[in-house]
This record gives sequence, C-alpha cells and structure tokens, in this order.
Amino acid sequence: MLYREYIFGGCAVRYLQTPEFGVGLVLLPADMPAEPDAHFCDSMVQARLRGARSLVDYSEGMTMRNSSSVLLRIEEQSAAEHSVVTCLSDGAGNEYIHTLEYDADTGVFSVWVEYRNRSGREQVLEQLQSFSLGGIGAPHGGAFSDIGMKLVRMTSAWSRECRLKEDEFCELGLDKSWAQHGVKSERFGQVGSMPNRGWFPFAAVEGGGCVWAAMLEAPYSWQMEAYKLRETCSLSGGLADYEFGHWFKKIADGASFSTHKAGERAGCMQCLRTLSGQAPSRVGYASRKRAGNARSV
Repeated sequence: MLYREYIFGGCAVRYLQTPEFGVGLVLLPADMPAEPDAHFCDSMVQARLRGARSLVDYSEGMTMRNSSSVLLRIEEQSAAEHSVVTCLSDGAGNEYIHTLEYDADTGVFSVWVEYRNRSGREQVLEQLQSFSLGGIGAPHGGAFSDIGMKLVRMTSAWSRECRLKEDEFCELGLDKSWAQHGVKSERFGQVGSMPNRGWFPFAAVEGGGCVWAAMLEAPYSWQMEAYKLRETCSLSGGLADYEFGHWFKKIADGASFSTHKAGERAGCMQCLRTLSGQAPSRVGYASRKRAGNARSV
C-alpha cells in the first residue's frame, strides 16, 4: 500500500507499507507507468539484531536480509525541498532514522540509516545496511518481469582500473523459477582494509530500458546484494554483515549507531553511463570527503 510519494527531478520516490516486510522504498523514473501495488517491496531498513528470526524459509546462510528486525512501522516522516527523513520503530524500543537527500546537480540520492537503542537493554547489531531499494523490475504488460534483467558490477584489482561486468539474472540464478519458491541472492563485496580489492563498491540493475544504480562509501569491509523473492528484486549495500564479514556491534541502551552514506539513482539507460563514467568524479568526491571522517564500526 502506498504511504507517500515524492517527485525529485525526474525521479519518483515511493514509500510503501507491506504486511510481510514492513516499509519499503521504491525509486523509478517519474514518467514510468507503474501502479504502487505492482511493486513487490521489502524493507528499506535492512537490519538484524542478534536473536532475530528469518522471515523467509530456507534463506539462512544465504542472506541476512528480511529478518524479524525489519518489521517496522513509520512513526513520523518529514519532507523538505531536497530530503525525506523517516522515523521507524518496532514498538519494542528499537528505532531507526532513515534519511534520503537529493542532489539536484547530479540527480543522485544520498541515503543512510541510524539505529537508536531505546529498548532498556544492550542490543547487538549483526547487520545494518546503508540503503535498500525494492520493487525493481522491467515493466511488462502492466506488471513487472525479470526477463532480460542484468546485474552490472565493476571488477577491480591493484593498479588496474575498474571494468564493467554484466550478468543476466538467468546466469546468476536470479530468474523466476516455475514454482516461484525460494529466495535468490547474489551477495558480493570484500573483507578487509582494501575496499577496492576484487570489486568496486558499485552495482546497478538494468532492465526494461531503465537502470537502478548505487555506490557506497566503503572505508571498511562492505557488501552489496541483489535479492529476489517475487517478480521484482531488491538491491542493498553497506557494512559487511555477520555472515559475510563477521561484523557485529554492541549498542548500549540509550546509544546509537549510524551507517556511512550510499549514493543511488534511478532512470533511463544513460544514468548507468553517467554513474560509471563522468559522475564518480563528482559523487565519489563527496563520498571520499565524508569517508575521511573516522567512526567506530
């Protein structure tokens, strides 16, 4: 169910409430004809507190997305000319502040999440992603399809420039099965203090003449993940989680923890060329500048 929609430049930002996975976030070209109910959307806050259970059968060991920690409701949402701030809670003292800021010069959104512990006891975070986009799919006959959809990444190595790598969903096992059962996930990134080793912290999903692209601030072990359960898919990224990077963070009662930023954009095919070509000199500059401010992870 559509909660609210905002238009920033040529991009529509939709916040949706779902009975299964809490509150979702969808970005799409403003002129794309798509009914809100056509999006299958999961939570825009991908967090996991120690002791949480998975909401999807047979997903343990494959992904830490969509645990019971993401069952959140919106307590308050405020919007300004170039930003939307959403306050969410699980009703048990675990609060999340989701911030989205729009840069009109680049068309890029910056997103980050803050966790606040008001539960009355220490909590242990085992996952907190900087961003999560849902409802990604190729428009087809008034609905969405994964036909021809691709995951675009950049491989990287010491003293070698990044190279684009394109994989169709069917090659990664992310295509829709005949039984429509079971989650599919492609989680990648790097572990250690060399964030550009193996992969550059960038990913895009391409299909139906549109592209959804994201890049991380990543002065640490990081991950990105393409996740597919129904007709549409989700794309998320941030700190490497407990399974991928053995990361966890103890949060005392009354304390908080904030992720670094992610930059994301949705639009026509030219957006991919912008983000992977000229724009990183602009978007990446902001990322490097903020990443220079050290914080405990």
